[in-house]
Amino acid sequence: MSDFERALKETLRYEGGKVDDFRDSGGRTNQGVTQHTFDAWCRDNGVARRDVFTLRPQELRAIYKTGFWDPVAPGRTWPLDAVLFDCSTNHGPGTALWLLDEVRHLVSPTDPRRMLKLALLVCDRRARFYNFLVQRRPGLGVYLSGWQRRVNEQRALARQPAGGFSLAPDAPLELGSPDLHTPRTPDDFDPLTEGHDPGWTPDPAALNGL
Repeated sequence: MSDFERALKETLRYEGGKVDDFRDSGGRTNQGVTQHTFDAWCRDNGVARRDVFTLRPQELRAIYKTGFWDPVAPGRTWPLDAVLFDCSTNHGPGTALWLLDEVRHLVSPTDPRRMLKLALLVCDRRARFYNFLVQRRPGLGVYLSGWQRRVNEQRALARQPAGGFSLAPDAPLELGSPDLHTPRTPDDFDPLTEGHDPGWTPDPAALNGL
């Protein structure tokens, strides 16, 4: 199984289900794909526009691959590619790469565990970023526990051997729960100006054991 297939399987645990939540700026969404994203994909691929709730499995895979994996994963290996992909689907590729830029200076380019360490540091920075979103839009606080769980499970994924990808021993969250669906970063939120936190330093426990 390729890194993309493994990462997609994990990310869909959070993005699964059909959602039409007024609190989510993405609007009508199916397995993390918004109606707007699906419309654009249909237009670019000569497919007649239709309701995103009718999204087919092969279309889902193509949208995630071209829209969220390809912009962030090339040149990077497991687990960094998987962690950046999950960020990309949740916040958009630009914010995923910004999160990486925030931490890349903390790990030597010659460190043999660079990909693992960067993946864990991206998770740490992402957790802080979620707090900024809630501070800016308190109504998003309903999602914070789900966001925190998502980051913690991505940390667990990063620390697993390359051959495995089962994350949490507990049962999947029930479809329809606010904890399951995590909306993307609001379109008008600019992390470069509003998400930057000059006082941020990584949690000393982020790289425990490495």
